[in-house]
Amino acid sequence: MEPISLVMALAQFAPSILRFFGAGEKPAAVVEQIVGIAQNITGAKTGPEALEALRKNAELAQQFNLAVLAADTELEKAVLADRQSARA
Repeated sequence: MEPISLVMALAQFAPSILRFFGAGEKPAAVVEQIVGIAQNITGAKTGPEALEALRKNAELAQQFNLAVLAADTELEKAVLADRQSARA
């Protein structure tokens, strides 16, 4: 599964991540962090495995949502860094 598609699928468990994806933007650092959070929460080795685990377990899905909210500041910094490098 393509990384952006994977994160969009993960957004069903943490809708707040959608704000990091505006028109024409593809913040790679944010994608990596979000997939990493999902993998850490679920113990999965790949992003698609993490997505499947979240779909099957509501408790893990809630933990993922809380972890994304806790990482909000770091995710915002990653988006800003992507924008800054695009301007350079």
